[in-house]
Amino acid sequence: IEKRPNERRCYEIMKELNIDYGQFSILKQYLLKIPLCHKLKAQKMCRLAIQFLKKRNNIYDIVKIDFHFHVKKENIASNQVQMDYTLEDIEYRYKLENQLLTAVEYGNVDEAIATFHKMSVSLVGLSRVKDDLSNERYKAYLINTLCRKAIEKVGVGLLQIDEISTSFASRIDQAKDIVTLDELMASTIIAYSKLAMKAKFNDFSPKLSKAIQYIERNLNSVLTLNKLAEHVELAPSYLSRIFNQELHKSISQYITELRIEKGRDLLVRTNMTIAEVACYVGFREQSYFSQCFKKQYGKSPLKFRTEHKVFY
Repeated sequence: IEKRPNERRCYEIMKELNIDYGQFSILKQYLLKIPLCHKLKAQKMCRLAIQFLKKRNNIYDIVKIDFHFHVKKENIASNQVQMDYTLEDIEYRYKLENQLLTAVEYGNVDEAIATFHKMSVSLVGLSRVKDDLSNERYKAYLINTLCRKAIEKVGVGLLQIDEISTSFASRIDQAKDIVTLDELMASTIIAYSKLAMKAKFNDFSPKLSKAIQYIERNLNSVLTLNKLAEHVELAPSYLSRIFNQELHKSISQYITELRIEKGRDLLVRTNMTIAEVACYVGFREQSYFSQCFKKQYGKSPLKFRTEHKVFY
């Protein structure tokens, strides 16, 4: 398309094609995802392609296409395609929301921010209220609520949660532009993630806390005793000893249990496949993930998901 259609043009398109106005939000999302391309640029690109393929500079006539070839909306197949497209879009957004919840709960700032950026892209064109600023404010309130719920599970005090939640709600109210609201959403995620991280590691020695935070941030990477020891500037043998003293388990056992725990949360909160979950939390083979999962929770990942699923 040559230019981004406004709401009036969207309604005109729907009227021309005899589409019910109740489908407006779907059409708008679809049109916002189509790249803009001016007619002259498209022509130039076509001619360059022809010149490259034909090895000569042919000039072809431009033929206008009649786009009135769409099947009627009553067609069952057409309706099914539209429904599948909409459902897939919704499932993807829910998946990202729950990945964000998990990342904030585990205090993983980098992962939480990366997921937030993916969410922002997926929400382009999705409107809950009448104007862009109000819509962005709505998203900021949603992020504040999601993060607040995430850190309740890790034992952060309710008064502390209420204080940070009220502070961000007030700043969201006062924001005057979309850029400020975008920055506020990122700040909200970072603040809640750090608060969750701090709450989880208050009882540990500084070096052990630092090692655990490194593990949390790099669960999907290859983690070795030497790499951890280098990160916290301790001898590998000493780091291994304080792990056993404070956590009563080995480093490798702790890493495996943490990966399984995070995998459990993703299984019940998202519709990621078991293979995707296994890879996401650092297992190279799904079979080994399933084996460790059954050992820790007494049932297979699939059975656990069936019994405990939250959204799917």
